[in-house]
Amino acid sequence: NIFYNPFDFDGFGCPHEAVVYVHGVWTARDRASEDNQGMFENAIEISDRARLSLESLGYTSPVIGFSWDSDTEISNNGWEAAKIIAKENGPKLAHFIVDFNEKCPQTKIGVIAHSLGARVVLSSLDSLNNNQVWNNKNFHIASVHLMGAAVNSDEVSKDTADVFSSDGITSAYGKAIEKVVSQFYNIVNPEDDVLEPGFVSIWWFGSPFYTNWNPFEIQ
Repeated sequence: NIFYNPFDFDGFGCPHEAVVYVHGVWTARDRASEDNQGMFENAIEISDRARLSLESLGYTSPVIGFSWDSDTEISNNGWEAAKIIAKENGPKLAHFIVDFNEKCPQTKIGVIAHSLGARVVLSSLDSLNNNQVWNNKNFHIASVHLMGAAVNSDEVSKDTADVFSSDGITSAYGKAIEKVVSQFYNIVNPEDDVLEPGFVSIWWFGSPFYTNWNPFEIQ
């Protein structure tokens, strides 16, 4: 779902730059779905919050909310399913970015992703790297900012031998990052213990336990 139409400028032309915001896991489509499904947030509200945050820093260019179906069950199985869905949505994001750049080739596009939205973005970079139109026209994404990325740290490697994937989800995206993106940032709060391996969670019945399932697996 796209919450902003970059092709409807009412005669004002293409913007100089724009940002695409990709939300994280367990995000509902709207307020009603958030309440009914018990999700942590909804896509429309969180995308608008990102826009307001950027505006508070003086950024006035369009902010586009890209929503993917992350509203799986809040459980171990739901988390595993969400990782697959995130990867499968990468080509959809790539398709949108290609269409945007074909319509507005001078627009600089930045991408911001939170949590498991990072997997959507990495998958989209891989798709763009193999897109003939994108490569023939020498398009580039100006910047990518991953915030609290829920992906393995070795996935930025350019060597597939560095990445162990037992489920076919993780990949080495380093070559795609290098070719597709001008500036790539991984933003981590060093005091955020949730991103650290071996995080002790209070999940079932309010009792702390050590778990191999960490829904925010990797720094």
